[in-house]
Amino acid sequence: MAKKKNEDGSGFGLIVLIVGVIICYSWDFLVRNRLFLSIGFVVCLLTILHFRRKSKEKKRAEMERRRIERFNYLYSKYVDEDIVVSIMNQEFWQGQTEEMLLDSLGYPDDKDIKVLKSKRREVWKYDKISARSYRTKIILENGIVVGYDY
Repeated sequence: MAKKKNEDGSGFGLIVLIVGVIICYSWDFLVRNRLFLSIGFVVCLLTILHFRRKSKEKKRAEMERRRIERFNYLYSKYVDEDIVVSIMNQEFWQGQTEEMLLDSLGYPDDKDIKVLKSKRREVWKYDKISARSYRTKIILENGIVVGYDY
């Protein structure tokens, strides 16, 4: 059975240990020539860069985990992979339900609602440009997308 690679950063710890041992054994030479300042600076810089890289990797892994969780949640809700991918890409289309639109684009910045005898017409407005104008307007009738303007 293959040995699992240790990904907790212990390789970096080994490098720091080796550099520390080298510095301890050559301390007199370093002090005489004032090289300990530049070596200390390099070690500090490498440590900062290492932890910064680890932090970015951790954030990236967390974002990927959340994306997978959201995909699984939407797939359990809609059971159609094409619909789930479209929702994940924040797309909208005619025939989309109100619930799908909420999952895709979130709540609108503003809504206009008209209730007629035979139908309920709503205009959902996204991406506010100025006081009265919006970049995207989506028209729903009885909870189904029938048109859009962007």
